[in-house]
Amino acid sequence: MHAMTVAVRSNGDPLDLIPALRGVVEGMDADLPISEVRSMDAVIGASVSRTSFTMVLLLAGATIALFLGSAGSSSPKGCGSP
Repeated sequence: MHAMTVAVRSNGDPLDLIPALRGVVEGMDADLPISEVRSMDAVIGASVSRTSFTMVLLLAGATIALFLGSAGSSSPKGCGSP
């Protein structure tokens, strides 16, 4: 299966160009399917969302480690020592 990605720049709303682009593609080959039409903001948002989720998990782990580390170092010196 072959795939092609096309990016089109516009001054206005990029989704308004979809009917015209479909017409151009249909004029070249009526059997070519057009799928996954998205704005660049949507493409970038999907790309960044995984990284953002990873950073949130890393921040949560660091916060827990900081809390546990500070709780351990603030315990009384004689507690638990023979």
